[in-house]
Amino acid sequence: MQQYTHNIYASRAKTKIFSYSVQIQASRKEEPSRTFTKIHLEYIIKGTDISETVVKKAISNAENNYWSFETGLKKTVPISTSFKIIES
Repeated sequence: MQQYTHNIYASRAKTKIFSYSVQIQASRKEEPSRTFTKIHLEYIIKGTDISETVVKKAISNAENNYWSFETGLKKTVPISTSFKIIES
């Protein structure tokens, strides 16, 4: 989990993040080698005063700069993302 990446942006934006998680849904081929055919990542952020713009920028930064596994997978598997902000 790249939580520290998101907290960097959050502190600049005066946002308070209480929790952060990523739910992953994936589809695989039925036949061997059972490779992935589709992956979806849903980011769930709980906190106060959370800006959608800040969340989008933090997710983009994490995916493009810190998640090397995604770089390799993107060449062969469609990867989609979404996020949900829960004010608490």
